[in-house]
Amino acid sequence: MSSKAQTREKDYERGIRIADRRKAIGLSQDELAHRVGIGRQALSAIENGGDFKIQTLDNLAIVLGVSVVCWTSTPTVC
Repeated sequence: MSSKAQTREKDYERGIRIADRRKAIGLSQDELAHRVGIGRQALSAIENGGDFKIQTLDNLAIVLGVSVVCWTSTPTVC
């Protein structure tokens, strides 16, 4: 067995929900990234299923006007 750390599976559904909400409120990736306090490339990675810090999760929820539960539960919760 390799000594490398295991990689986490990407959460594509979460990324799609974030991107869909961003588009629904009319923000570009640049605009949302600036409001959240991250780079556009970081936001792109998140929208493509990548991981992020809990603070980023909180900031995304605030800026997008949704509950943090939207990113951690089934889409019907939002």
